[in-house]
Amino acid sequence: MSIKSLNIKQIQLIIIFTFGILLYANTWSFDFASDDIMMITDNKFTKGGIEGIYKIFSTDAFAGFLGEGKELLSGGRYRPLSQLIFNIEYSIFGLSPTLWHIQNTIFFAMAMVLVYLTLLKLFHTTNVQWHSLAFVATIIATSHPLNTEVVANIKSFDLILSLIFSFLALLFSLKYYDNQRSKYLWVVFISLFLGTLSKETSLTFLGIIPLSLLFFRYYQKKEFLSIFGTLSLSIIAYFALRLSLIGMPKSVEVTELLNNPFLEASTGEKYATILYTWWHYLELYIFPNNLTHDYYPYTIGLVNWNNTVVISSLAIFISMTIW
Repeated sequence: MSIKSLNIKQIQLIIIFTFGILLYANTWSFDFASDDIMMITDNKFTKGGIEGIYKIFSTDAFAGFLGEGKELLSGGRYRPLSQLIFNIEYSIFGLSPTLWHIQNTIFFAMAMVLVYLTLLKLFHTTNVQWHSLAFVATIIATSHPLNTEVVANIKSFDLILSLIFSFLALLFSLKYYDNQRSKYLWVVFISLFLGTLSKETSLTFLGIIPLSLLFFRYYQKKEFLSIFGTLSLSIIAYFALRLSLIGMPKSVEVTELLNNPFLEASTGEKYATILYTWWHYLELYIFPNNLTHDYYPYTIGLVNWNNTVVISSLAIFISMTIW
């Protein structure tokens, strides 16, 4: 196929994928870091071969590092799919940070391609101008500094997988909404299920997908309810599997400031600081300056309700919700 025979969509897809690879190729020489210890290098289930696979699906994600029956954070963590992949790759290649960094880069580039395709489907038009808007938005997302840690940190492969499967669920929800082909509902169900098995972040798409349909499409009761029902069944299947294998999440009282930044805060300070933090998130999306790999306690200090930023943040998020 010659370059001349490619249409604008195909060219933009190639650019997005190539850009995503080249932008983060410098991470290929990086080593293990941070949470890689808990999930890979010092996790006996990740390094446990076939015997470790059952443990990966039947215990908390950190159990292979902390020990069974111990939970570092309230509610626990259940992310067997990404850990299963780490297990298989370790069995074949051993501890190879270069391999996993390359994997993160490739899968992130694939995720950005999927974001672009989903945006095109959301816009629901063949107009080249909308293609350009989707392209620019995807390039910004690909190069945004907030995504750097996700690609550079091997453990964050769970986030990348979650993103891929969540956007697949959104894309095929749109396809079903437009074409009413029942096979798309199966893709939605499986995609969201695999997304939640990658990381719990995918649970938010139970709300994101219906809201996207309401915002970008005319309301069609039958199709909307079919999609919402499929999403709900997928989430139910995830929790059924999780509860059957590891039981109810434990309510652990976290008494360490490192894992409970509100340990010394009053109820008012806690929720005021949460709103202040949300404001900070918005700032970083617009002007990503002074980034850090972790916000340790009091990196953002406790604030009260007399803080103007807190009130402004509350007003903004209420307005966004109403809109």
